[in-house]
Amino acid sequence: MNPTKIAQADTSASQTAKAPADLWRAIATIIGLQNQAPPLVPVSNQKDLPLSFTQERLWFLDRLSPGSAAYNIPFALRLRGSLNISALERSIQEIVRRHEALRTTFTTQEGKPVQVISPPPTDWQLNVIDLSDSEKREQMQRLVREEARQPFNLDRDSLWRASLLKLDAEDHLLLITVHHIVFDGWSEGILWRELTSLYAAFSAGNPSPLAELPVQYGDFAVWQRQWLQGEFLEALLSYWQQQLGDNLRELQLPIDRPRPLKATRKSATYRLNLPTDLTARLKELSRQEGATLFPTLLAAFNVLLYRYTEQEDLFACSPIANRNRKELKNLMGYFVNLLVLRSDLAGNPSFQELLGRVRSTVSGAYAHQDLPVQQLVNRLDLVQSPLSQVMFVLQNTDRSTPELAGLTVEELEVDNGTADFDLSLSVSELNDTLIGVWKYNTDLYEEETIALMAERWQLVLEQIVSNPASKIDSLLVLNKRDRQQLKAMRNNRLSATYPSQLKAKASNSQPRNALELRLTQLWQEILDSQQVGIGDNFFDIGGSSLLAFRLIGAIEQSFNKKLPLSALLQAPTIEQLAKLIASQGNTTASSWLNPPQAGNTKPTLFCIPPAGNSLLGFANIVHHLGDDFPFYVPQPLGLEGETKPQERVEDMAAHYIREIQAIQPAGPYYLGGRCFGGIVAFEMARQLVQQGETVALLALIDGGLPPNIYSQLRNTDGSKKTKSLAQYWQSFAYFCRNGQLATILQYRYRQQLRKLKTKFLPDTTPADPLMANVKRVFSSHMKARSNYMPATSYPGKVTIFASGTLRLDQQAAWQELATEGIECHYVGGSHGTIDQEPYVGVLADKLRTCLNEAHQKYAPVMAVDAPAAK
Repeated sequence: MNPTKIAQADTSASQTAKAPADLWRAIATIIGLQNQAPPLVPVSNQKDLPLSFTQERLWFLDRLSPGSAAYNIPFALRLRGSLNISALERSIQEIVRRHEALRTTFTTQEGKPVQVISPPPTDWQLNVIDLSDSEKREQMQRLVREEARQPFNLDRDSLWRASLLKLDAEDHLLLITVHHIVFDGWSEGILWRELTSLYAAFSAGNPSPLAELPVQYGDFAVWQRQWLQGEFLEALLSYWQQQLGDNLRELQLPIDRPRPLKATRKSATYRLNLPTDLTARLKELSRQEGATLFPTLLAAFNVLLYRYTEQEDLFACSPIANRNRKELKNLMGYFVNLLVLRSDLAGNPSFQELLGRVRSTVSGAYAHQDLPVQQLVNRLDLVQSPLSQVMFVLQNTDRSTPELAGLTVEELEVDNGTADFDLSLSVSELNDTLIGVWKYNTDLYEEETIALMAERWQLVLEQIVSNPASKIDSLLVLNKRDRQQLKAMRNNRLSATYPSQLKAKASNSQPRNALELRLTQLWQEILDSQQVGIGDNFFDIGGSSLLAFRLIGAIEQSFNKKLPLSALLQAPTIEQLAKLIASQGNTTASSWLNPPQAGNTKPTLFCIPPAGNSLLGFANIVHHLGDDFPFYVPQPLGLEGETKPQERVEDMAAHYIREIQAIQPAGPYYLGGRCFGGIVAFEMARQLVQQGETVALLALIDGGLPPNIYSQLRNTDGSKKTKSLAQYWQSFAYFCRNGQLATILQYRYRQQLRKLKTKFLPDTTPADPLMANVKRVFSSHMKARSNYMPATSYPGKVTIFASGTLRLDQQAAWQELATEGIECHYVGGSHGTIDQEPYVGVLADKLRTCLNEAHQKYAPVMAVDAPAAK
């Protein structure tokens, strides 16, 4: 490999391993910075405290999947003997008093999550369920499973619970379930040690023998946020950038079934006990190579992954206790961090050489473990990296069960039923024997596949202790049949469902902070879709102008920040919108959808929105129209509550004329309007001509009914009048002649569905001021529409862009109002979809052609002033 690439951002683990001096310099630097850390001291818990970075990550995940038990940590202890229930109850209560983390809930203040610490419980009682009846005992397994999988509500629930199943007078089952956000593997050891000491003391009538804790978890959270910044943070980021770069490739692990569109992440486990002699030989190999057991087992696991994926660049996630300060050794809480360990198997190294590479990677990772995985993902832009594929764990924390006086204690295995990773291998040691527990996602894997994988891993272990100098290509050599089977399984990753998952994964990245999370929730609610990512454009994933109104109103209610409607065009993604909301200054409103650019001589299209609408309704059209044509949309008065809405079309037209003439003082003018906006644009064109100005184009996009026949078909509130039988036959004959019958029937069917939905499934969305303004303006526009009759005809041509549901025979009545007649362009779709895919592209193409033709006829166009804030 080229040694000059060592300094590049995508430096591989093997390159780092080839430069041990650089690695140890980095480790020495970070240790020096760690020694400069300020003291960890108590702070007041009378005010809301921040979350630690690791807690914040779990809080985000909980908000994304509320009601999930994925982060429940369940325990079940079989207690045989004479149990002192009162002492047990008092012991648990004392543990909760000692550790504030167990008395913490999580809520939001000004859009940010905070810890709320409750007082110690004074009247808590252990829930005892009597199953001594033989029939009831059959319920035990069901109760254990239900307890483990009952979710917590982080906002209001106590994040631990305990109950006792009485099987008979001297046989009990203690169930304890804790949420991971306040507990980790190290905490388990603390729990059992304290329970042992307290139960012995309270059973004997003695006080607690445990010393008070010097600090609490909230103190650590405050300290962590104060310390993890500046030079220390940059040193951590620099190391991980060098290790991981920006090209962390997905592992092409074979799977039994294609990944489903809707994942359940249900889990199962497979247990493998390694022989005692193999365990001893693995320890000896580690000592000979100057390594701990962890990198030896991980390197062997990498050989297995190498055979299964045929990839030389691999990674696995691994948790680390992250308690490198003495004040934290006896404190319960969620300290564990997730390390991303990248391994390079290029060049067919021997296992000894691979172990050296992995050992260097692990040493560097341990030294730089202070960077929380969420900060790593955010700062290195790994949001789209597949970090939930594989995890490897060596349990080196205190896993012993409590020794309760006078009782025989047995810990039973309990699974919360959820796979955090597609595949994880957790290794622990019991009685000089290594035990591997393989937990896997049953959406993807069969038990037989995992059992075979476990057997092959054991085979690799046996091979490396026999000959550690073996090249990795000679380890776990698979026959042709096995290779073909794995290749076929890898193809499951490329099945019809998987590309859509990859595409969703690429575009629907996860929120990275509380602000992005809340915006994600608002988008999911308003768009009625869970497939929302922080990089998605609102208008590309189903957003409309009406939904945009709702979103802007919801943002004002949620964040107490008023944004102009145009903000969603300036910042159409969650990521951009979050930055806009977080900014301290006010956001300037604008009516430009596409401002004029220097040197561009194309004319500006001034386009009037439909009744009660704004520039947001034209976002799709402008996107397809391109950057050549400036596009300006005057906003109706009253839409944001700034003034009373106008109630005469003539007044609206005069107001818009003053606005556009402040931008372009003289014609020729290019005017457009959608639906009711077309009526206003027509009146604007008529008034401009009366002023002696030239109108080069008057474009009506599915324009409203001509004023001279509107009153014949509509009531004053805009609703349709009841048609006579003759009128129905006239409509039927028209649509048949023009080949539009199927289109109009489908359109009417959808209309009826919407009406039924409104009738039987009323909108439960809370009212907001912005939507109230929209309704008020819409009502005013309908009133203005019903009272409008132009004073004179328009001495020009009207260009109509028609959907498949527009009655062109009725639109032909425009000819009576336009002295140069009408020109119709058929687009397709319906009145509601003409500006949506796939019709909006056709509409934009036809509109662009008409603009170019008018521009050639009326050029040169008068200069347009620079965009002005409105």
